[in-house]
Amino acid sequence: MSATLHTHADDHDFSALATTPVVWLALASLGVGGLCTVLTGLQTVTSIRLDGLWEAMPFAQLGLGALAILIAFIVGRMRLWATHVGLVVSVLLTIVNGAWSIFSVGGGVFSLIALMAAGASCVSVPFVALSIAPCRRATEARERLRKDGLDPGF
Repeated sequence: MSATLHTHADDHDFSALATTPVVWLALASLGVGGLCTVLTGLQTVTSIRLDGLWEAMPFAQLGLGALAILIAFIVGRMRLWATHVGLVVSVLLTIVNGAWSIFSVGGGVFSLIALMAAGASCVSVPFVALSIAPCRRATEARERLRKDGLDPGF
């Protein structure tokens, strides 16, 4: 049996547009990681005075957390480009939240939300990576549907 190039839309294309469980997990873990990161940044800005390079950390947390929440919803819409951005953001969140957790606990400040942010960020990395394949299939199906005159619009 030879492999054929799939160039026209069919029923499989419509099923490829459905959000898969791994994409839901990527959306949830990246969104929760972003939310916990934003809350950690807000907690730090309102309660701790930092000096030096660490002074920028809460603002980095606020920005990255907000970006993660936005990208999580776009990943849920099965956009391939968002999975690539989401993977980079989840790795950055893991690094920032891990560094902050170590720094804050080492300085005598224990924050459960900061530990939750680090954990959710770590969990989001493999789920976002695993969501690349279903999002690629959805993007290809969306293009085939568009070429056949059907615009899924979502």
